[in-house]
Amino acid sequence: PVSLAAGQIRVGAVVAVTPVLANVSRNVQGEVSFDIRGRTGARYVIQAGDTLGAWTTLATRDAEADSIRFTDLTATAAERRFYRVLVQ
Repeated sequence: PVSLAAGQIRVGAVVAVTPVLANVSRNVQGEVSFDIRGRTGARYVIQAGDTLGAWTTLATRDAEADSIRFTDLTATAAERRFYRVLVQ
């Protein structure tokens, strides 16, 4: 945002941080867990799909820290699954 007041210019910037998936694991029940590393205060939409063309939203989470842990309880029957995280 830019604001002009009495001969002053004030510029503010929001730094975009691309979320990164890390520490991916699958337990014996078939649940998949991973860390989402990004920016404190960001809102993440976590999606999964059996192909790279069709995505289903699993959850929306607000990051209270630079890294949050997510567990997909619905992955138990999936032989293969793709994940992506969108910043909302």
